Amino acid sequence: MNNVRALFQIPDDISYFNLAGISPLLKTVRNAGENAVSRKSSPWLMTPETFFHETEIARGLFARLIGAEAGDIALIPSASYGMATALLNLKLKAGDEIIVQAEEFPSVYLPLEKFCRQHEAKCIVVARPPDGNWTPAVIAAINSKTRALALSPAHWTDGSVVDTVKVGACARDVDAMLILDGCQSIGAVLFDVKNTKPDFLIVPTYKWLMGPYSYGFLYVSPRFQSGNPLEENWVSRKGAENFLTLGAYEPHYQAGARRFDMGERSNPIALPMTIAALEQLLTWRPEWISERLAQITDEIATCAASKGYTVHPKPNRSPHFLGLRRHGKITPELVDQFSAQKIYLSLRGDCLRIAPHLHNTRADLERLFAAL
Repeated sequence: MNNVRALFQIPDDISYFNLAGISPLLKTVRNAGENAVSRKSSPWLMTPETFFHETEIARGLFARLIGAEAGDIALIPSASYGMATALLNLKLKAGDEIIVQAEEFPSVYLPLEKFCRQHEAKCIVVARPPDGNWTPAVIAAINSKTRALALSPAHWTDGSVVDTVKVGACARDVDAMLILDGCQSIGAVLFDVKNTKPDFLIVPTYKWLMGPYSYGFLYVSPRFQSGNPLEENWVSRKGAENFLTLGAYEPHYQAGARRFDMGERSNPIALPMTIAALEQLLTWRPEWISERLAQITDEIATCAASKGYTVHPKPNRSPHFLGLRRHGKITPELVDQFSAQKIYLSLRGDCLRIAPHLHNTRADLERLFAAL
């Protein structure tokens, strides 16, 4: 891990355990951003090809990361954008149900709750399981009225898990849409859309994808690729590469999920940064990242348990981050005490959320253990 630390610009006295909040930038990603700022300062060097070439590189790299095809991927600015796109393509009537996990992130829950109210449907909230295994509870909630499930493979507060392969199979049995918020998992764990078969997978870049803010990806399964996009913009239309014919107002979309691309997708600064981050993740490989981070979180879990904290059993928590609970409420003041020692983690729900990455060293861990 120590040699990986040199790939980041993190001072030796900083112990950063908050990847689930926002990732630090790799030096290569920062350099790509700085070079991109310089390029934007000289726009006469940009050509029409600039608007298309890098988007396809990014699309292809992310597709490789999740076992998809480039044409399955749309470029989006945020998780809420991806959720809005999925709901726009969901047919709902009075009495139908959408399943969501308790304490789900607002960008997932709020659109669902509003959508259900608008259609006189029910938003079914699955209670948090004491042992962290969401799978049995989610499956038990599925019935003939279920029209969609919006789930996180790793719950954002504590890394507790749901088996999306098993749940996905149950969803297909009742012809329910499966929407996955991959914000807290993709990039850090191995994931293959061919196994899970989600209908929509939403992944912003600023957490475990190690990229910039305000950028992200939306996987759209082939059965929804002829659906309705959230925006009607020029760049998602056939023949958009030819600037001379834009005034003809082409009615047909580009192939696959490209119709769901956001406006201004060809961000001249965020795109090069995203590409640099994805290239590094693919070099490391998610399965290797997951294996290394599991060693770290296992050690943190053992130490925390010895100091009176409770941690979900290993099979019920993600390998790359975890939540610590204890008797008596954990307050923001406790997080401030960690920060005063230059140990950065977060308070989410009723637990300390600790989210390491490959930059963390033995010194970081010893500092954390002493502070716990």
